[in-house]
Amino acid sequence: MKKSTKMLSIILAVIMVIGLVPLAASAENGAGSTETGKIQVYCVLGTGFPAGNARIELKNAENGIKIYTADSKGFAEIPGTLSGTCTVSASGYGLVPGLEWKCAPESIWDISAAGNTVCLKLFPVLAIELDYSNHNAYMVGYSNGTFGPNNTITRAEVASLIYRLMSKDAREKYYSTESGFADVQRGMAHNDAIATLVNAGVIEGISGSTFGYKDTITRAQFAAMLGRLYGIPYAGKDVFKDTDGNFAEQYFNLLGKLGIMLGDGDGNVHPDDPLTRAQVCAMFNRLLGRTPCAQSTDSLIDKGAMKAFSDVSPDMALYADILEATNSHSYEYDVQPSKGTITERWTVLTPTISWIATEK
Repeated sequence: MKKSTKMLSIILAVIMVIGLVPLAASAENGAGSTETGKIQVYCVLGTGFPAGNARIELKNAENGIKIYTADSKGFAEIPGTLSGTCTVSASGYGLVPGLEWKCAPESIWDISAAGNTVCLKLFPVLAIELDYSNHNAYMVGYSNGTFGPNNTITRAEVASLIYRLMSKDAREKYYSTESGFADVQRGMAHNDAIATLVNAGVIEGISGSTFGYKDTITRAQFAAMLGRLYGIPYAGKDVFKDTDGNFAEQYFNLLGKLGIMLGDGDGNVHPDDPLTRAQVCAMFNRLLGRTPCAQSTDSLIDKGAMKAFSDVSPDMALYADILEATNSHSYEYDVQPSKGTITERWTVLTPTISWIATEK
């Protein structure tokens, strides 16, 4: 199929980025074409799959409420006769039975400035709400200028990362300083994060009274923590060959089905293996619908201020995921629906939140 090289310039007014997002590149001919005078909306799930049959609602004083339905490939056409600024909402189901997907709440779309094609991104509705709207940094490197991509990570450190990725409302709703574990006390670096996640039902101890604060986290323990965020059971075939009977089996299946946790070439996920810091970045980014690539920072205005590490180079497999996890930024999307790809193009770095004071 011949590719179009025309750049679509999309200007969107967005509240709580990024339910309705600007496109930094055009779709291929056929997949992105639409009749003159109509606006084509491409609905995509946060994990990158098309949001087939998604329901789109546009609402404003001039047009009232208008409802459109995407086709099986995630495309919907909006009449160009509509005008004004609309509140946009979209919802749908996909990948896992019972899991609903929605765009960021209170997304605002200026129809008159939209152009021919826009991308509407949907995120899973979880039992414990995450912050999909802001691409804040959630990991840091070491004081010697390295990141340690192949280093392991502890259960306590992962608890703090999940805490940082929760929405502000969720952190406030479940906030606690008492975990109930003998090895987690007030004043410790990750106390409040652990206590809050215990209160939210996201994490459990390695025994009734012990959390395993300094223990290296295994892939099974990590899968259980992430899986509990969804609050839904998994029903279906096993995704991996080596999880049968494992305590985290249903969570491995859920995360595998969603494309968040991947196995090896033989279909195994190795439940008892430790996770590396780079692997944690990749899985958290998939969880949040963040889609960096090696070229994401090419057009960054203030690239010189970007955090970089002496042991992280562009030829590394998870290079982009590490940068995504350690640099707060705003962005646009490069979308090619026919290829099923949606990647980030960073526009500017944003202030990094100081998390330490909020976690103990």
